[in-house]
Amino acid sequence: MIPEVNKGYAFFYEHLARYLFSSQFVTGKVVLDAGCGSGYGSSILVSQGKAQKVYGIDLSSEAITYAKEHYGQDGITFTMDNVEEMETIDKNSIDVVVSFELIEHIKNQNTFLNQVKRVLKPGGLFIVSTPNKYNYPEGNHFHVNELYPEEFEQELQKHFKNTSLLLQDFDFAQIIKQLKPTAIKIEEEFVPTEMLNYVAPATIKTAQYILCICSDDKLPDYQLVGLTANNVDNFDLTQGLLTLNEQFQNIRKQLAASSKQAKDHEDYVFILKEEVEKRERIIQSLHAELATLKSTRLVQLALSLNSTRPNRRKSK
Repeated sequence: MIPEVNKGYAFFYEHLARYLFSSQFVTGKVVLDAGCGSGYGSSILVSQGKAQKVYGIDLSSEAITYAKEHYGQDGITFTMDNVEEMETIDKNSIDVVVSFELIEHIKNQNTFLNQVKRVLKPGGLFIVSTPNKYNYPEGNHFHVNELYPEEFEQELQKHFKNTSLLLQDFDFAQIIKQLKPTAIKIEEEFVPTEMLNYVAPATIKTAQYILCICSDDKLPDYQLVGLTANNVDNFDLTQGLLTLNEQFQNIRKQLAASSKQAKDHEDYVFILKEEVEKRERIIQSLHAELATLKSTRLVQLALSLNSTRPNRRKSK
């Protein structure tokens, strides 16, 4: 995910929400961003979370080059490394490990989780997410091991004493807001705010993503995160909602017209069917009359005489 390229797409907001959520846990901490990609998340952890230090590692050399060029700054070190090995990260050196949309790409997930435990300080925090297998579309050939929420948490509980499962999804929302100065800019302005939140309860089978907070110590208190947007997948939500009713009305008119045409067609077919059935009844009646005539003695005698009469043309 590259913010300046993917701004406005659903997964742009999905990724940002996870990093903004994690920012509340990293103030003054040493953080590992495992699978850092293009580096925007590591930047958020420093700029918004006030992390002391962030190490961003990724297997892709192209991603690391891009991260250094676009998000390199004091407090962040980007390095090419395999998350199943973490050769560049020392044992017991990390306060918080974050890893988003990575574990489903790994065949040996247990090896990865063992590395997370190795680099974490005792009682350190692990924040991890993955697509929800109940709801996530099938067919991503980069995903080698997708998980249901129950499987996801059970696997994490093998490595951590305490876990807290969370769900992530898109919702439409009505927001009452005020003018505030910009607080964060990742190719789009986002402003943190305090507000009353009335949220429909999540369901484990409909959420698109699952997150889990893990630690061997008591889990910290945390705030849930909502990230509002005006544009998703190049669809202007505000304008779109205003025009949806008009679109639906047009669709209803089209359906009504099609229904009338279908009704007229059904009526015509019904008339033709009645006419065909009428003619079939006449034909059946004629066949019955012919059979009756053939069964009479007079007709049978005539047919018999006809069959035994010599052929005069032949006899000549």
